[in-house]
Amino acid sequence: MPAIDSTAGAFATNDLELERSTIRKVVFRLVPIFLLCNFANYLDRTNVGFAALTMNRDMQFDATTFGIGAGIFSLGYVLFQVPSNVIMERVGARFWLALLMMVWGIVSALNAAIWNQTSFYVVRILLGAAEAGFAPAMIVYLTYWVPHRQRSRMLALAGTASILSALIGSPLSGWLLGAMDGVHGLAGWRWLFLIEAIPALVMGLVVALLLNSKVDHAGWLTEQERGWLSRTIEAERVERESAGRHSLGQALAHPRVLMLALIYFCMILSLAGMGMWMPLMIKQFGLTNAQVGWALMAPNAVAVVGLQFWTRHSDRTGERTWHIIAACLLVALGVLLSANTVSATLALTGLAFVILGSWSAIAIFWTLPTMFLTGVAAAGAVALINSVGNVSGFFGPYLIGLLRDHTGSFTVSLVALAVSSVIAALLVGLTAGNSPSRAPARYAEEGPAG
Repeated sequence: MPAIDSTAGAFATNDLELERSTIRKVVFRLVPIFLLCNFANYLDRTNVGFAALTMNRDMQFDATTFGIGAGIFSLGYVLFQVPSNVIMERVGARFWLALLMMVWGIVSALNAAIWNQTSFYVVRILLGAAEAGFAPAMIVYLTYWVPHRQRSRMLALAGTASILSALIGSPLSGWLLGAMDGVHGLAGWRWLFLIEAIPALVMGLVVALLLNSKVDHAGWLTEQERGWLSRTIEAERVERESAGRHSLGQALAHPRVLMLALIYFCMILSLAGMGMWMPLMIKQFGLTNAQVGWALMAPNAVAVVGLQFWTRHSDRTGERTWHIIAACLLVALGVLLSANTVSATLALTGLAFVILGSWSAIAIFWTLPTMFLTGVAAAGAVALINSVGNVSGFFGPYLIGLLRDHTGSFTVSLVALAVSSVIAALLVGLTAGNSPSRAPARYAEEGPAG
C-alpha cells in the first residue's frame, strides 16, 4: 500500500489559514474606512433631494429647474473622472482620496450659500468635479488589495454604505429641515448642507492618516500575509495580461469597455433619477417632511440585507451575468410599482426593489472590467465607464422633472426609467458570450475565504 504524503495537505491547510487571516485583516482595515467614505460621498451627492422639500419654494425653482440642478452634477463628474483616476494611479490613493474628500466637503457646504438658479447650477457642477475621482479610485484601489473572488462582496459593502447614508440620512435630513429652520437666521435646508458636509471633511483626515497606498506599506499585516497578498494580486494581474496588455488609449477605445459603459448608463438611470426625486414623490401622499424621512428608512433597510445575500451568492457560485440581469429586471419591476399614485406602501416597496436591484447589479458589474484590464488601463477604463454611466445622473433627474412639468405626474418618466433597466439586462445578456462572466472555476469550487 503506498505511503500517504501528508505534506501537501499540510501546506494547503497553512495556505488556506494564511489566506483567511490576510483577507480578514484587509476587510477589518479597509471596510470601515470605505463604508464611512461612501456614506459621506452619497450623503453629499443626494441630500439636495431632501433640501428640495423647502429649498424649491424659497428659491422659486420649478421641477425642471431643480431637475437640471440635481442632474448637472454629472457634467463636472464626467469631465474630471478619467483625469482624476489617472492622477490617482500616479500619485497614490491615500493622498488623492484624502484631497478629493476635503475639497468636496468644502464645495458641498457651499450649497448653503446659493442665492439663485445660476449659483445652484455652478455649485452642483463643482461638486461633481470634486467627487469625480472617488468611486473609480476606490474600485481600482480594491484591485490592489482584494483578490477577485472576494471583490463583489467588498464592492457590495461600498453599496451598503450608500444605502446606509440614505437609511440614516433620510430621517436626519427630514429632522434638520424642521429643527434647524430659522436658527441664526438661516433656513433649515441651508443648515442641512452645512452639517452634512462635515463627514467628508472628517473622513478626508482619516484617509490621510490610516490608508496605505501599497501592500508593502501595510504594517498591520505580517510579513507572510503581505507576501501572500502580493503574490496573489500579482498572479491575477499576470493572468489578465496574458491575454494582452492594454495601454490607456487602447483601453479607452476597447469595444468591451465601450459596451460596458453603455450598459452602466442604462443600469443606473433609474437609481439616479429616483434617488433625487423620491422624497418629493413620497411627499405627494400627504406626509410631512419628517415623515418622509422616516418612511424612506424602510426600503433602504430591506436593500441593505438583500444586497449582502445577492453578492455573496454571486461570489460563492462565481456567476456574474445572470446575477446582473436578474438585478436589472428587479429594478424595472420596482420602478413600475413606484409609478403608482395610489399607495405610499406600494411606492416604497417598489423603491426597495430599485435600491436592492441597482446596488446588487452595480457591485457585481464592477468585477467585469478588472477581469481583463490592469494598471493605468484599468484605472482609465473604470473611470470612463463610470463617467459615461453617470451621464445618467443628469438625464435621470432632468427627465423626471421635465415630464413632471409637462404631464403633472411622475408616471410617464418612471416608465421610461423601467425600460432603461430592461435594456441594460438585454445588453448584459448579449455581451455575456464576449466577456468573462464567471470567476475562475477553482474560486467557485473553494468558496469564499474568510
